[in-house]
Amino acid sequence: MHRIQTFSHEKGLAEVAWHLSQKEEEEEEEDLHPHYAENYDLQGHTVTNVALAWKPWLGIGECRLPPRGDCVVEGILVEVMDALAAMYNFTWRLDLPEDNKWGSAPK
Repeated sequence: MHRIQTFSHEKGLAEVAWHLSQKEEEEEEEDLHPHYAENYDLQGHTVTNVALAWKPWLGIGECRLPPRGDCVVEGILVEVMDALAAMYNFTWRLDLPEDNKWGSAPK
């Protein structure tokens, strides 16, 4: 924010005009990047993640869907996914890989 430090009748109007022009330029710059204000909405879709436990980032408990799906999870990555789900309107779940190895997904 630009502040006017002195005000006199001789210089005052020029400083006020300068201040207003600076404010208009800042507003124009904000309009150059409208995509920053976009709102992404995944419309409640379910995102399925496949992962192994990696504490403290991800802890995996019991799985509610046989044999290895919709597991109870905890950890830092869970908090991140919950925050993203709230921001972008989706739900998510975590499954374990069938072969219990990194890089594979259940069929």
